[in-house]
Amino acid sequence: MELFFNDLSATYMGVAEGPEEPVELAGREVMDQMLDVCRAAIAQGAERVLRTRESLFALEIMPGYSLVRWLNDAHVEKEKKQLFKALIGKGTFLQALDHDQGCVEFNFDGQEALALGAAYLFGGLAVSLPAHERWHMHEVLLKMMALRDDEELEEEEVLVPHATSLAHLQEHRQWMEKERKPLITSGEELWQRRKALFPALRFCPRVQDQLAACDPAVLQPIYKRLDALNQAFQNAAERDTASALPLTLIGSKVTPETAETLQRYEQEHTFLDPDGEWRLFSWHVRLTPGKWRIFFADDPERQGAIIGHIGEKLPTVRYPK
Repeated sequence: MELFFNDLSATYMGVAEGPEEPVELAGREVMDQMLDVCRAAIAQGAERVLRTRESLFALEIMPGYSLVRWLNDAHVEKEKKQLFKALIGKGTFLQALDHDQGCVEFNFDGQEALALGAAYLFGGLAVSLPAHERWHMHEVLLKMMALRDDEELEEEEVLVPHATSLAHLQEHRQWMEKERKPLITSGEELWQRRKALFPALRFCPRVQDQLAACDPAVLQPIYKRLDALNQAFQNAAERDTASALPLTLIGSKVTPETAETLQRYEQEHTFLDPDGEWRLFSWHVRLTPGKWRIFFADDPERQGAIIGHIGEKLPTVRYPK
């Protein structure tokens, strides 16, 4: 689980001249509180990285007191500066969202909320500067707008785990424990550990190359969706009928391809399964961020599912490639 800095919690953009001493004191205090939250979250299993929307140094912690000034403030302990630099030193998540531009947007109180949205997509924890009471909450409600397969705009409200205090972290203790997942550093590793991680899922041979080609930045969303599928099929092991998919347990929208699409693009949807048989794949879940899909087929004899495709959405009648 990663930490995401909510840049909307910064008071202003840019640098004003001549901050007064009380403003500097307040700036140091809110930075101290945010770093305390980061330390505690890391101690509870979060990764030692703070994802950011952009370079933070122009952001103002308080009016006229920017991060640049905080880093150059002689009254700030060296250890705190080193911790902050270490947290943001591994780059941003923007590269992982480049391929998703125009596909999904997040809004908070009329403002674009990319960092908060990324925390939701990647299953992370958003942290904010506690400079304003609007951020004194352990969850943030966002409006998510996404394009469906038919290019219609779909809106829904989503909650993002959030913290500006140690009390907020206490609210998330059970969730953070649940979100502790095996550290996966590459698609190759995910493939090698697939049987242990997802015992209810089997994978078509072609998926090995798809995972190997994945950018490491998108591994967490892939893991999260596969984990949800695995749990859904495990929880539905004793189904009423062999053909009843546990759609309501998957936790995300599951849709089949149309009959016309499967007829016209049967070859593009047919993959060699683990048993050496050619199988047609129709059911799929959306993989965010990105216009990606995970196609799967029911495997009732083994009370599980077969994963046939992890990647960009396959051609359809309405949107051929």
